[in-house]
Amino acid sequence: MRVLLVSTYFIQYGIELANGLADAGIEVGLVFNEKNALQLVGDEYRSMVSDKVELKLAPGRHSQKLYTRSTWRNLRWFKKTIREFQPDVMHLQACNDIPSLWMAWRRKKGLAVTIHDVTPHPGNDEKTMSKLLYWIQEKYLIPHARKVGTQWITHGEILKTNMQKKFGVDLETISVVPHGILEGFSVGG
Repeated sequence: MRVLLVSTYFIQYGIELANGLADAGIEVGLVFNEKNALQLVGDEYRSMVSDKVELKLAPGRHSQKLYTRSTWRNLRWFKKTIREFQPDVMHLQACNDIPSLWMAWRRKKGLAVTIHDVTPHPGNDEKTMSKLLYWIQEKYLIPHARKVGTQWITHGEILKTNMQKKFGVDLETISVVPHGILEGFSVGG
């Protein structure tokens, strides 16, 4: 099985998940933005990614704006990457950029989406995700994803219930996978 794990912002979580999937024998391509990785993890991010994981770095900046060069550059790159990698499953970590949302919307099957926060942390919605992206996610992505049999992942039973209530997603399509400890990022680890 080939999984393209798209973690454009949740770099630490994406690295740990990709490494775990690769250790389980799954062919994994890990997509994220290098500038975010450098900012959130630092130069050592490359050494944290298993040799079994195919690292794929988006060329443009992580962007939540529709009309930027980075958005369009990443969108073209994403299409090419998916065509070349040919994943059986595309697993998105809380789509919070235009190219991720677009690719999820285009996907006809084999889509998994981890929703880390069903409701944004207080104060974060205005700062981290544009109102346009929330609107696209709630009006287009989630209804489309429900139609194509997306598997949803949350990190707790309360989040699962909240997701079902907020988005009308069938409980049978939501799995609870505890977040766990980000081992490679622990103090003194």
